[in-house]
Parts: sequence; C-alpha cells; structure tokens
Amino acid sequence: MARHRGAYSLYPRNFGGKTYYYYRTYTPTGQRTSGVSTGCTSRSAARKYCDELLAAGMLYTGVSMTFRQYAEHFFDEGSIWYEDRKIQGYIARSTVELYQRRMKRYMIPLLGTLRLCDINSTVIKDFRNKCKANKGKELSNGFINKIMSQLHTVIASAVNDGYIMRDPFYGMKFLNEPKVRRDAFTLSELQGVISASYVPDVWYTIALACTGMRPSEMLAVRLSDVKSAGGLKYIELDKQFFRGEICPVKTRNSRVVPISEKLYGFLETIAQDENTPLFRATYARYVADFKAAVVASGIPEDERARRLLTLHALRHFFTTNTKASGVPSIKVEAVTGHKVEKGTGAVYTNFAVADLTEIAQWQDLTLGLLLPAVQSTARPSYRGRRRSV
Repeated sequence: MARHRGAYSLYPRNFGGKTYYYYRTYTPTGQRTSGVSTGCTSRSAARKYCDELLAAGMLYTGVSMTFRQYAEHFFDEGSIWYEDRKIQGYIARSTVELYQRRMKRYMIPLLGTLRLCDINSTVIKDFRNKCKANKGKELSNGFINKIMSQLHTVIASAVNDGYIMRDPFYGMKFLNEPKVRRDAFTLSELQGVISASYVPDVWYTIALACTGMRPSEMLAVRLSDVKSAGGLKYIELDKQFFRGEICPVKTRNSRVVPISEKLYGFLETIAQDENTPLFRATYARYVADFKAAVVASGIPEDERARRLLTLHALRHFFTTNTKASGVPSIKVEAVTGHKVEKGTGAVYTNFAVADLTEIAQWQDLTLGLLLPAVQSTARPSYRGRRRSV
C-alpha cells in the first residue's frame, strides 16, 4: 500500500440520473479491490463515511483471510516471529510453548473464523470479556492482560502486513491488576514443613531455603558445579533445568551463589556422584510433595492461599532472613539475581566471592536450625518419576 496516497479512493457511478459514490481499497500486494457503495451522493459525505469505517477498522479490504489462517502457526518454531526473536536474543522453548497454548485455548476458538479485516475494537473487547468469563472459571486480570498482549502482537503484525486497516487495540488500556505480595515462611513454619516432609525431598527444600535459588535452577546443580576461591566455596550459576531441558537462567545473567562448608558437606552426603544432578526427581513431584508437607504442617488453607506459600516462597525465606540478619540488601539481591536500582536504572550487580562471606555464615546458622527438624535420615527410594540425566 506504500505506493497509494490513502487507504481508499472514491469514484462516482450514475444510476438513473443520480450519482452515487463508491470506494476501493488495496490488498497487501497492492491490487485494487472491487468497488463498494457508500450510499452517499456527494464526495464529502462519502469521504466522511469511509473515514468512519477506517477509524472503526471496518473498511473493506478485499481480503478474506481468517484469523486462524493467519495466526494459528504464528508462534511456531520456524515462523517469522520466532526467527525474529532468535535474532534479538535467546528465546526459551517454554515461552514458545506457552504462547502456543494460549493461541490454541483462547484465540483460535474465539476468533478463528473471523476475517482479519472484520476484527475491530468491539471484537477485541468482546474477546477479552469472553476470556474473563472462561466458561464459568474467571481468569485473573493479570492473566487476561498477558493474553491480550500476545494477541496484540499478532494483530499488530496483521496491520503491518496490510490485512487490517487500523490497529483495533488503539486506545485500549490494560485491566487493573491487584498487587499480590508473596510472603515468606517464618523459621518455625519452615521447621514444621521440614518435619512433615518426605525424605529425600526434604533435602531439596533445605537447599532452596539456604541458597535462594529458583526451584528450576536447583534441579540443574551438580556437585562438580561447586568451585572454590579465596577460601569460600561457590557456584557460578548460569543454567536451570526447565521443561525437560537445560537452558540459561531466567535473567540470562550468571551469578555467584556462596556455599558454606557446612552446606557443602550437606550436599556431599546426598550426591550420587559429582556429575549427576543432586536432585533427580521431576519438578512436578517436588511441588506435589512440598504442598503435601505444607498442608501437613498445619498452616490453614486460606492463609496458604493469601500468603502464596508455595515452593517459590523458599526463595523469599532466604531473602527475608538474610536481610534480617544484617546482610546488605544489594548483596542478597546479587545472589538471588534480582535487579538492583543503581545509577540510571535497574542493573544486575555482581560481587567477588570473598565479599559474600556474610551469606555463607548465615547458611551455617540456618542449617543448624533446620537440620534438627528432619525426623529421619533414612533415604527411601523415590516414589515418583526420575528425570533423565
């Protein structure tokens, strides 16, 4: 359409001595469409009519491609979108799979049969309302916003390709998202969870609480990953085991996680060998068993839901308690991989291993408080599936 002056052109036709104005538009390849009557008898009225259609995204473009035809494989590996993201940097397979699931579950069923040229702001708002209802199971505003953001990626591409005359998302705002704070376990609560945990699953819980790693990051750790410098052991954390594959950590930035002597000795006792992952059950198994232990510990259901006391809350236990013990916030955030406000914006800060001795000291203290809560040192065989290693 770049070689045409406007989105449409007007021309008159005479019927029975009376003049009516028609409009033509252009396909993405630059071909002129057949004329469509405006029903107007003056050029100015016809132009106003067409401008209103254009503003509403309803101007006929002569394109019959449906949303399904255009978008069904939009996020597949090998697509233009996928290859463009690869050029920009690493794209996780889990992200691609997530986008594909949303496309199949929400977008295709609700928008698939519509022509792209018929998708306007009213259609988009109706789609959002139907997603919100979700067959009686209302979705959160945050989740709806993620679906809408993904849909906008597709629609913006269709606009750029000339299939839609005007972006129907123009002027649309995100839904308000209530701020939810994930709480941390107290020491006594965590001791109760550990007492109710299965062995050896309990070792996974203790390791997460003492290092602040994400659950997926801990699944990738081998004893051989532990290095030593300046008299302090540490892990240069740069990978995670996520959705069946080893991939870079979430932030794409490696970071140093100190390992105290007592913690290293603890890891040695549970290691099968130096090159086998320390924790070999599936993530789903660890999540299920941890939830069962939290329930068995006696924390009420409404409190668990309100405080979001999941496996990830162990990371918050680490953050909260290291800061409370006097470790500077900037060091704690460097170990956990959180962004730190510094200078002109958010950055990831790294420290030398020797600068993190305070955290190693905290690990020794915390292990001394958690290990007595383990009721048994027996190591029964895994009840669930193991990962391939």
